[in-house]
Amino acid sequence: MLTKRYVIIGTILLLSTSGAMAQMRPGARAVLQACKPDIRQFCSQVPPGQGRVKACMKDHLHELSEPCKEAMFQAWLRQAFPGESSIVARGGIGCSRGR
Repeated sequence: MLTKRYVIIGTILLLSTSGAMAQMRPGARAVLQACKPDIRQFCSQVPPGQGRVKACMKDHLHELSEPCKEAMFQAWLRQAFPGESSIVARGGIGCSRGR
């Protein structure tokens, strides 16, 4: 449940950044590759530019495929924790509350 929250929060944060910055991020290519089918399925009729595709993806956040959500989450981790490659390699942030 906690990981799902991180995925949703990470997705929102990633989609809320500017398109130009997303192109400069190392994980942007992986996100694009993983999310291409989702963009095609949900946002193919949306004209690109001015954040319209990002807005469309936000509208369909709960419908996105797991690979797309995971790629966005990993990109968010890289952005949120630069230099912490061990966190990204493990696939998330551990919780020490006995879970």
